[in-house]
This record gives sequence, C-alpha cells and structure tokens, in this order.
Amino acid sequence: MTDTTTTETKLRFRIKLLLAERDMTVANLYQLVKQQGFDISSSHFFRQMTPYPNAIRPELLVAICKALRCEASELFDLVEVASEPVPQQKPKVITPKATKPKKSTDAIAAQEIDAAKRKAEDKRKSALLGPKVAVLGLKKDQ
Repeated sequence: MTDTTTTETKLRFRIKLLLAERDMTVANLYQLVKQQGFDISSSHFFRQMTPYPNAIRPELLVAICKALRCEASELFDLVEVASEPVPQQKPKVITPKATKPKKSTDAIAAQEIDAAKRKAEDKRKSALLGPKVAVLGLKKDQ
C-alpha cells in the first residue's frame, strides 16, 4: 500500500499562544474586546478562538490587536498540515422500502394519539362542567 498523504498550507490563528505568553485567558480577552465597544456574544467569540476558524470579521481582528497591543501579523502564521485522502465510498442506495415506516409502528402511534386526544377532551369537558357533585336522594322526615 502506498502512502498518498499530502500536505497543504493553512493559515493558523495563534490566539491561544499569544494569550499564554501574556498569562491571559480567552475570557479576559473577551472582556477587553467588549470594553472597546465591540458587540459580539460570548458564545460566538469563544467559537472564533480556534486554531483554524472558518471566518473572522476584520473588525474583530482589529479589536483583538488593540486588546493585546500586537500587530495583526503576530496573530497568524502559515503551517503545513497533513491532509489524508478521503477513501472513496460507494453511494448508499435508498430503496423505497427503506423510506417507508413500519405499519405496526404507525398503528401504535395512531392509537396513542387517539387516546391522548380523548383524555384531553375529557379534561376540557370536566373543566367546563366544574366539579362533579353527587346528588343524593334525601328522604323526607317522617
């Protein structure tokens, strides 16, 4: 078997390294960026702090550079990353039988739905009628 591993050059976001050099956390950086008036949710900010983010807004990069007092060139470097080939897979054939649910499951589900509807209807009726009062036949005093 031959080794067909190839490499590709990627742009790596070095934010974790820069934070470690400054004894800071991502949460500290987030607070500094927010203090500059940059409007970003914490969850979105933390998702962006990965070595290979999909996209980072230029405005966010400017805010990070100001917060860390660094140049934009310090935030990134080029790295060689091994990319393994994806093995060829046969497309999965979906037959009409595989897409149809089982009838027995449908019948059980329909029965459960009908029972739930009946129960809800009974609750609605009892709420409209108020509490049930038993009527007792009283005997007249003799």
